[in-house]
Amino acid sequence: MQVTVTGKDYEVSEGLREHLDSELNKLQRFYDPILDCRVTIEKEDRSKKVNIVVHVHGQVLKAASDAENVHAAIDGAVAKVTRQLKRLQEKRSDHRPRQETPKPKDEDEENE
Repeated sequence: MQVTVTGKDYEVSEGLREHLDSELNKLQRFYDPILDCRVTIEKEDRSKKVNIVVHVHGQVLKAASDAENVHAAIDGAVAKVTRQLKRLQEKRSDHRPRQETPKPKDEDEENE
């Protein structure tokens, strides 16, 4: 998964990038393959706003979160994307119970 991090009026430190990478890599548990992920961090008056855009096959998922602390904003946006990925995975999975194929009879049983 390719992760692109940009900051608008905010400088993204190496520690913050590592935190983002660790949080975003957890998303692959819920849906695979995730093609790419774009994160934008904006500094507003007294808060930080984090926008996350995730591209998966045929879908674009978006989430945003505001908080005074940038780590809290990241965690909130990742939680929203996680819910969306879980819902998408549920929709794509087959809900019907699988029917077992009949087993072929053994030759020994047929001769008796």
